Amino acid sequence: MEDEFFVSNDGDFAAVFDGHGGKAVSRYLRKNLYANVQAFLPLVQHNEQQQDDSSGNGNSESSTTNTPTTTQRTILAANIGDSRAVLCRNNKAWDLSRDHKPNDPDEKSRIESLGGSVVWCGDTDKFGQPIGDQGIYRVNGNLALSRAIGDRSERPHVTAEPEIISVPIEEGDQFIVVATDGLWDVMDSDDAVNYVNVLLESGVSRKKVATLMVQEAMRLGTYDNVTVVIIWMDST
Repeated sequence: MEDEFFVSNDGDFAAVFDGHGGKAVSRYLRKNLYANVQAFLPLVQHNEQQQDDSSGNGNSESSTTNTPTTTQRTILAANIGDSRAVLCRNNKAWDLSRDHKPNDPDEKSRIESLGGSVVWCGDTDKFGQPIGDQGIYRVNGNLALSRAIGDRSERPHVTAEPEIISVPIEEGDQFIVVATDGLWDVMDSDDAVNYVNVLLESGVSRKKVATLMVQEAMRLGTYDNVTVVIIWMDST
């Protein structure tokens, strides 16, 4: 089990870390990322204020991470890798992140522009085409992710640059599911949101929902580590 997770005491920050090649990097992120985010956010807010004012005047080990954090009016979601954050808004799933898979068109284009390659490692049909559930795409035939923290030997084709989005919080926002790819290997975003809603409608305590989602992923046959964190949005 190389996954780690972190939830702040006030519940406004949550992160999952999917380690590979060992747990040292994901463990390091669990211990240090939140403090770095806390130190960074005032700088962002200061820069945003400056922009508003000016407009008025004229390694072998690594980890992937998915980190949503809420403020009074905004959800900030940062992602590196194939963990995912999904918002339930008015009972519908809204992806807050994009999976960084090597065969994603944008990621593939970036990798190839840097001189790298995206290679199918698995079985093919008689026409030489990949058989989807019998292999995986890898960067230069190695890593099955196009973005990760660590894996310095794979630079620059595997980048540690996060994708960050900002989403205004609306009245119909109910919860955010943040999970490593062990869940998303057997559920899509709609499945996950629907499963949470079914559990809630059946009277399951919120405290048990994440655990039951992990168990459901195992029942569905996931082969990967599974970590699930749920941010409840009621207080917003």
